[in-house]
Amino acid sequence: MQSETGTLRPQLAALLADEISGCTGCGVCVGECGFLKLYGSPRDIARSYDPDDPKKNVVCFECSLCGLCSAVCPSGVKPQALFLEMRREAIDRGFGSFREHKGLLGYERTGTSRRFSWYGLPEGCTTIFFPGCALPGTRPSVTVAVYERLKEAFPDLGLVLDCCTKPSHDLGREQYFSQMFGEMVAWLESHGIQRVLVACPNCYKVFTEYAPQFQTETVYERLAGIMPETTAEATSSPVAIHDPCVIRFASAPQEAARGLVSRSGRVIAEMSHTRTRTLCCGEGGTVGALAPDLADAWGELRVGEAAGRQVVTYCAGCANHLGKRLKVSHVLDLLFNASKPSSGPITYVNRLRLKSRFKRIVPAVISRERTVPGGGSGMLRPLLFLGVMIAAIVLVRASGAGQYLEPERLRALFSGFGIVAPLVYIAIYTVAPALMLPGLPLSMAGATVFGPVWGVVYTIIGATLGACAAFLIARYAARNWVERQLVGSRWNKLDSETAQNGWKAVAFTRLIPLFPFNLLNFAFGLTKISFPQYAVATFIFMLPGTIAFITFSSSLLGLLKGKVSWEFFVGIALIVAVSLIPRLVKWYRNRERREPRPEVPWSLRRSLQLKAIAAAALAVTAAACYGVVLKYFWALNAYLYTLEFNLLFVAHRLRDGDLAGFVEYLKPMSSARAAGIALVCQAMHTFAFPFSPLRTTAAFAAAFGTPTGLAYVGCAGLVVTGLSALLGRFCLGDLAPLHYRHRGLAPRTPPPAWAVWCAGAMAAIPGFPLLLCGLWIGGFRIQPGRSVAAITAGLVVRMLLSLAAY
Repeated sequence: MQSETGTLRPQLAALLADEISGCTGCGVCVGECGFLKLYGSPRDIARSYDPDDPKKNVVCFECSLCGLCSAVCPSGVKPQALFLEMRREAIDRGFGSFREHKGLLGYERTGTSRRFSWYGLPEGCTTIFFPGCALPGTRPSVTVAVYERLKEAFPDLGLVLDCCTKPSHDLGREQYFSQMFGEMVAWLESHGIQRVLVACPNCYKVFTEYAPQFQTETVYERLAGIMPETTAEATSSPVAIHDPCVIRFASAPQEAARGLVSRSGRVIAEMSHTRTRTLCCGEGGTVGALAPDLADAWGELRVGEAAGRQVVTYCAGCANHLGKRLKVSHVLDLLFNASKPSSGPITYVNRLRLKSRFKRIVPAVISRERTVPGGGSGMLRPLLFLGVMIAAIVLVRASGAGQYLEPERLRALFSGFGIVAPLVYIAIYTVAPALMLPGLPLSMAGATVFGPVWGVVYTIIGATLGACAAFLIARYAARNWVERQLVGSRWNKLDSETAQNGWKAVAFTRLIPLFPFNLLNFAFGLTKISFPQYAVATFIFMLPGTIAFITFSSSLLGLLKGKVSWEFFVGIALIVAVSLIPRLVKWYRNRERREPRPEVPWSLRRSLQLKAIAAAALAVTAAACYGVVLKYFWALNAYLYTLEFNLLFVAHRLRDGDLAGFVEYLKPMSSARAAGIALVCQAMHTFAFPFSPLRTTAAFAAAFGTPTGLAYVGCAGLVVTGLSALLGRFCLGDLAPLHYRHRGLAPRTPPPAWAVWCAGAMAAIPGFPLLLCGLWIGGFRIQPGRSVAAITAGLVVRMLLSLAAY
């Protein structure tokens, strides 16, 4: 099956054909499902499907993927498989990324991150307990109790705190899901795991479908044979069982959960939709993000069927979602007399505390924290760093500690030690990698004490010697210990890459910090690379990153005092440049293997040509009009001379840094004139005096008060950026479609999130021309709402830094 932009996924084409031929349009599924009532039968949706239409691609994301349609279909058709494939097709075509899903995907990334994940395998372990994400966060004590109870049946029971990445699976992010879950499965297989005990029905679904090599069971099946018989009398009011829709066809967990509820002394009164015909709680398929009305409708159906009875489920996610509408208990709450479950941000704290507790109680001989790409914390670290820096600046200025943070004063203190100070610093840096000590604090201290030049010299010497020492230890002294630490697909790939490419593998890993620095030094000691190649490559390819970081770190003391130095901007520029080196190398390697780029349509080329001609004509016309005014209109000429005098006055004050004179010039001005001067200043920053935004912000705050002054400067910045964005949309607006067409991709709507973040970051850097920021926004066609939000946030940070500097 073909579309205008290419061939459909084979699985999708087959499912569309099956749906069109197999669905009879009987309406049984439509009568049960609110989604199908809205969009028609599965056959109707399959017939009207257009992969090139973004609106058609959104429809499949409003299905909860609960499988009720498959359960009631008399013809045996499985529409939920079709809708999942439609999601994957939408992702492939660039239509399936919605900002409403960012929260859930961020929650998933947190679960797979190094901070929250942990694998612990005792000696001889073949069975692991996999509690999932929701249960440890909402019920940490219950999670520990389940683990201890399962250990009675499995003395060598291991534990895995991680996320199965089912949210990405349900959102059609097939490649990411396969990478993350596949890496987990490969690690477990390589360590002899044969059985997985899961507490989450979603994890059960993922393991049974995508990891059939494991014997996957729910903890409820095991607890049914372990938990003692209760002597409690049956309660007077019956309870209803809510079966999670994701395992509607798994009878063993359903029977086990009912058996456990009965053992707790409760009488079960089944709802009309149960077992294979169970209803979605409203959270399935992330439908609530794009279609909250449909999600609410599913929840209200459950409320109606419960008829005031307490509901018991065995899915922590269902319990959380349905708990907003009715009284819901998890079956484990009944077994272990658990207190009220946690919710909100405290669940993250619970997971961190639980990880620490399991590290103490699990007798692990093999352990790891997940470090695969994709398990990061997104913007959390940059935002945390920015918050810490702003707090430190405020604290230093408020406490008066700035007088003790003069770099010259610290350097004079250490200069008294002569040659001993740098030798001690190099010696500490040499032994730090071997002792697994972090090098970041050492680098910052070296940059502060020795400055940007000698700090680079001493740091690169110490880091190279330390890397060589760890290399030699791994090769000749502690090979067995290092081999136990380096497990996983990443390290196996590093070994194979080093065998094939030699020093190039060292260069690549030094430029791209995908691997922990200290472990990386030991890892190369186990490879076949020669020591001279390793040492030379390490020195050369660590040097760019060292220069960038030391230059940036040398400005931190001044930043704490509220002074923005040239080292700060140069360091940021170098860090950005170093981070682009791997991308340039990758581009250079792949340039010959690229497929021929599609020809640019004549209409697009013509549009670019016309816009270039129009821009040139506009510039010539503006210059001609200015000349005519100067020559023939004396009144306007006089006015322009007056305006020119004011502009020159402002320009001189900005250039010379005469803050007091500028403040006196601003104080008697009216609001309209002050707003005009602010606009003029922001325009000047674009073409000259790149560091004058610091002085402008401070002058306006001093002349009109901080709130009013910041309002003048901020609004002027928004106006300049907005006008620049219009110019960028006119001149550069065709470049984004041209870029995607050259790469053979469909145009992305909306623009990528990183483009919006970059716009805000540009606006936040004092001295960065707002004209370039506006051209960036216009070139990427960023929507006005998103661009205004990003630029406003960036300007706020810029003005706060400017105030701190003065």
